[in-house]
Amino acid sequence: MKRFYEFYAIADKKLRQLVAVLPWKHNLLIMSSSSSIDEARYYVEVTYENCLSRNVLNNLIKTDSFKNIKLLPKHNNFANTLPEHLQEQANEILKSTYNLEMLGLKYPLKERELELSLVQDLLLLAISIVLHTMIRSIL
Repeated sequence: MKRFYEFYAIADKKLRQLVAVLPWKHNLLIMSSSSSIDEARYYVEVTYENCLSRNVLNNLIKTDSFKNIKLLPKHNNFANTLPEHLQEQANEILKSTYNLEMLGLKYPLKERELELSLVQDLLLLAISIVLHTMIRSIL
């Protein structure tokens, strides 16, 4: 609690109000991974605005979303085509890294391993479709 108080003591009123409505585990995650109050503000605001779960918040932190938002230019028409409350969320989706855990690959990932795993999964899918079709034609 002392660390929580010290971390947000210099924050403005709006940030303190947002922090107050986030779950405690979210706050712990943000405090432990933020190196500045600006970084914490970013993650608190994104979490509050998008009702993020702790796992999604953790993924944002792992992908260094705070630094990427400043470094990566936005090359899309979201400002013209989407409502304001969806623009940032759409930008986050586009620049997030791919989650390939379903392929059972170990990190760090080599491109060749990714290719082989994808081809293997596609072959298994094709074989299962062919078998399913053959069984249906027999019955």
